[in-house]
Amino acid sequence: MPAQEGHQILHLAAAHLPTHTSLPCPLQVAAHDAPIRHCFFVGPMNMLITAGWDKTLRFWDCRSPSPVHTQPLPERVYAMDVNYPMVGGFIPRTWASLWYLYNMVDGCLTV
Repeated sequence: MPAQEGHQILHLAAAHLPTHTSLPCPLQVAAHDAPIRHCFFVGPMNMLITAGWDKTLRFWDCRSPSPVHTQPLPERVYAMDVNYPMVGGFIPRTWASLWYLYNMVDGCLTV
Protein backbone atom coordinates (compact mmCIF):
# COMPACT_ATOMS: atom_id res chain seq x y z
CA MET A 1 0.00 0.00 0.00
CA PRO A 2 1.53 3.38 -1.00
CA ALA A 3 2.12 6.03 1.66
CA GLN A 4 -0.51 8.75 1.84
CA GLU A 5 0.50 12.38 1.51
CA GLY A 6 2.22 13.58 4.67
CA HIS A 7 2.90 10.06 5.95
CA GLN A 8 6.40 8.83 6.66
CA ILE A 9 7.80 5.41 5.85
CA LEU A 10 10.22 3.69 8.21
CA HIS A 11 12.00 0.46 7.34
CA LEU A 12 13.00 -1.67 10.32
CA ALA A 13 15.75 -4.04 9.37
CA ALA A 14 16.91 -7.06 11.34
CA ALA A 15 20.30 -5.36 11.56
CA HIS A 16 18.93 -3.06 14.31
CA LEU A 17 19.06 0.10 12.15
CA PRO A 18 15.64 1.70 11.37
CA THR A 19 15.81 3.67 8.15
CA HIS A 20 13.66 6.58 6.95
CA THR A 21 12.84 5.64 3.34
CA SER A 22 10.50 8.50 2.36
CA LEU A 23 13.50 10.65 1.50
CA PRO A 24 15.33 10.51 -1.86
CA CYS A 25 18.26 8.90 -0.05
CA PRO A 26 17.46 6.51 2.85
CA LEU A 27 18.49 7.95 6.21
CA GLN A 28 19.22 5.93 9.32
CA VAL A 29 17.15 7.35 12.18
CA ALA A 30 17.90 4.99 15.07
CA ALA A 31 20.29 2.32 16.27
CA HIS A 32 20.68 -0.01 19.24
CA ASP A 33 23.60 -2.12 20.40
CA ALA A 34 21.51 -5.26 19.74
CA PRO A 35 18.50 -6.00 17.49
CA ILE A 36 15.40 -3.84 17.91
CA ARG A 37 12.35 -5.76 19.12
CA HIS A 38 9.68 -3.02 18.94
CA CYS A 39 9.27 0.22 17.05
CA PHE A 40 6.41 2.73 17.45
CA PHE A 41 5.86 6.22 16.06
CA VAL A 42 4.09 8.58 18.49
CA GLY A 43 2.46 11.33 16.42
CA PRO A 44 1.62 13.80 19.23
CA MET A 45 5.31 13.83 20.25
CA ASN A 46 6.65 13.42 16.70
CA MET A 47 8.95 10.70 18.05
CA LEU A 48 9.95 7.16 17.26
CA ILE A 49 10.16 4.86 20.30
CA THR A 50 12.25 1.70 20.02
CA ALA A 51 12.90 -1.15 22.44
CA GLY A 52 15.92 -3.34 21.81
CA TRP A 53 17.52 -6.51 23.06
CA ASP A 54 20.20 -4.23 24.53
CA LYS A 55 17.83 -3.58 27.47
CA THR A 56 17.02 0.01 26.51
CA LEU A 57 13.97 2.00 25.50
CA ARG A 58 15.02 4.84 23.18
CA PHE A 59 13.19 7.95 22.02
CA TRP A 60 14.15 9.43 18.65
CA ASP A 61 13.46 12.63 16.76
CA CYS A 62 13.62 11.30 13.18
CA ARG A 63 15.60 14.36 12.11
CA SER A 64 18.51 13.47 14.40
CA PRO A 65 20.78 10.40 14.52
CA SER A 66 21.08 10.60 18.32
CA PRO A 67 18.31 9.54 20.72
CA VAL A 68 16.48 12.28 22.61
CA HIS A 69 16.41 9.95 25.61
CA THR A 70 17.63 6.45 26.46
CA GLN A 71 15.82 4.64 29.28
CA PRO A 72 17.86 1.75 30.72
CA LEU A 73 15.78 -1.31 31.56
CA PRO A 74 16.42 -4.25 33.91
CA GLU A 75 15.80 -6.78 31.12
CA ARG A 76 14.79 -7.03 27.45
CA VAL A 77 11.27 -5.95 26.47
CA TYR A 78 9.37 -8.97 25.13
CA ALA A 79 6.11 -7.17 24.29
CA MET A 80 5.32 -3.47 23.98
CA ASP A 81 2.50 -1.19 22.94
CA VAL A 82 1.92 2.54 22.87
CA ASN A 83 -1.37 4.30 23.58
CA TYR A 84 -0.41 7.94 23.99
CA PRO A 85 0.41 9.11 26.64
CA MET A 86 1.37 5.65 27.94
CA VAL A 87 3.92 3.06 26.90
CA GLY A 88 3.46 -0.44 28.24
CA GLY A 89 5.95 -3.23 28.14
CA PHE A 90 6.33 -6.77 29.42
CA ILE A 91 9.71 -7.26 31.02
CA PRO A 92 10.63 -10.66 32.53
CA ARG A 93 10.73 -10.79 36.34
CA THR A 94 8.81 -7.49 36.59
CA TRP A 95 5.61 -8.61 34.84
CA ALA A 96 4.65 -5.36 33.17
CA SER A 97 5.86 -1.79 33.25
CA LEU A 98 4.10 1.43 32.33
CA TRP A 99 5.81 4.66 31.41
CA TYR A 100 3.87 7.91 31.17
CA LEU A 101 5.16 10.08 28.36
CA TYR A 102 3.88 13.19 30.14
CA ASN A 103 6.62 12.50 32.70
CA MET A 104 9.39 13.23 30.20
CA VAL A 105 11.10 16.25 31.73
CA ASP A 106 14.38 17.56 30.35
CA GLY A 107 15.00 14.31 28.50
CA CYS A 108 14.36 12.07 31.54
CA LEU A 109 11.53 9.57 31.67
CA THR A 110 10.11 8.83 35.10
CA VAL A 111 8.06 5.76 35.79
